[in-house]
Amino acid sequence: PKANGYRPIASLVPFSEPLPGVPVGGVSSRDASGVFHTFVGTNDGGIYEITSDGSWVARGTGFSAPSDGGRWVFIPFTPFVIAINANQDPLFIKTNDTSAGFVVLPGNPPRAAYGWVAGDRVMLANLDEGSNHVRWCSPNNIEQWEPGIAGADVNIFPTGGAIQGGVAF
Repeated sequence: PKANGYRPIASLVPFSEPLPGVPVGGVSSRDASGVFHTFVGTNDGGIYEITSDGSWVARGTGFSAPSDGGRWVFIPFTPFVIAINANQDPLFIKTNDTSAGFVVLPGNPPRAAYGWVAGDRVMLANLDEGSNHVRWCSPNNIEQWEPGIAGADVNIFPTGGAIQGGVAF
């Protein structure tokens, strides 16, 4: 910026090394100690975190890649980040120990195309069990997904077709 307006950018400069695959979803999230973590999922089934020097560190590879046109969805739920795509069992990482990498989320959550946080629950939608289904975990427990137990449940929308997303609140 300059006084009373803006001026052109002189040139673009690289921010990081290139990713090993095409990015198809990402998130920046702050952990409980205030440190930011940026994760990116790629079209070849990898998940990477950028470091302060601009290099990418693999936090998981060999996962099922999103379908053509699909994407990774990342859901920050402190102290975790959950990663989903419709072809992969949900994954998670503890942001206070990212060196452990992403692993399969316990509790048998369904595969999902979309996810978000609603209050103290993680919501998953457009599930492998039905594109018109939404399931949520127990309050503050991302490892409890069994409907009817400890507040976890499912809702099946009888009309309207496939769920296309949701809004965090």
